[in-house]
Amino acid sequence: MITAMNVSVVIPTYNRGERLGPTLDALLASDTSRLDAVEIIVVDDGSPEPVAPVVESRVACPPISLRCIRRPNAGPAAARNTGFRASRGEIVMFLDDDILCPPDLIRGHVQGHRLWPGSVIYGRCRHAEPEPMTPFFRFFDSLGHDHGRGLREEFIQVPIVASGQISVERVTFEAQQGVYRDDLATPAAEEFELSLRLRDSGIPILLATRIVAIHDHAVDIENMCI
Repeated sequence: MITAMNVSVVIPTYNRGERLGPTLDALLASDTSRLDAVEIIVVDDGSPEPVAPVVESRVACPPISLRCIRRPNAGPAAARNTGFRASRGEIVMFLDDDILCPPDLIRGHVQGHRLWPGSVIYGRCRHAEPEPMTPFFRFFDSLGHDHGRGLREEFIQVPIVASGQISVERVTFEAQQGVYRDDLATPAAEEFELSLRLRDSGIPILLATRIVAIHDHAVDIENMCI
C-alpha cells in the first residue's frame, strides 16, 4: 500500500532556455497539501546554453525544493535516469519540459498509486486550443491524439506508456539501472522498450484519464513538420 508523501519530479531538458520557465512556474504553484516534500529536479542534457539560470531565477517555497543537474548530452532517456538516481521521492514523476501542470496534478498521481499500487501511471497531455481557432488545429484534434478523452473510467489499463507526464514507484526499479534504457537513440524507442519490459514483468500500465496537463507546443504546420 502506498503511504508515501514524498514525491520527486524529474524534468529532462535540452536547449529550451527561457521557454522552460512556464513549466517550472506551473509546478511551483502545485497544491502540496498532505504532501511532506516535493523535489523538482531539472536535468540539463548538455544544452548549448546552460538552463541553470532559468531554474535559479525561480523561488521554491517549502515543501517544494528545486535544483538543476547538468550532464553531457545523451538524450531524454539518459537524462531521466540521471534524475531518477539523484532523486529521493518514493514516487518519481517524469515530466517533459514543455508540459504545463494544473495545481492538482502531483496529488493526482499520488492518489493513483494509492489506488493502484505497483503500477506505472501516466496522464493525458492535451494541446491548448489556439485563439483564434484554426482549420489545421481542428484537423489535428480530429486525429485522436488525446487518448482517454471522453472516457468515463478514471484509470484504464493500456499496452504502451507515454512519457509526457508519467509516475513510477521507486521500489519497482533498480536504482543503478534506472527506469529507461539509456542507449536507445531513436525518438520514443525508450518508451516502447519500457512498455515491453513492464508487460513482461506483469507491471500494469495505467492511463489516468482525469489527470490532464497542457502540452505547450504550437499546433501548426511549421511546428508539426520539425
